[in-house]
Amino acid sequence: MSRELKATYDRYLQQCRSIIVTHPLEYIQHYHHLLNGIDGDANQNIVTVDMPFEENLARVMEDLLSPQSEDKIQRILDNTWNVLREGYISPAAK
Repeated sequence: MSRELKATYDRYLQQCRSIIVTHPLEYIQHYHHLLNGIDGDANQNIVTVDMPFEENLARVMEDLLSPQSEDKIQRILDNTWNVLREGYISPAAK
């Protein structure tokens, strides 16, 4: 996937109630400093998968989709919405 495509898809997905699951960020967009992938952090708004991505993705997704992760999922969704959609990349900011 090209850098341009990565930069495009995550900006638009962060404007809805989606969870971004990504490799460690390379800071290619002006708002990446707002993204928090620290697992368990109260302000977490993305999920970061350690490299090598292909080897670690299944484990991260199993954890994320487990019934015990419902509170975690809701917290990440709320943080994404509040920080990004209602703040920095709101429709008014286009």
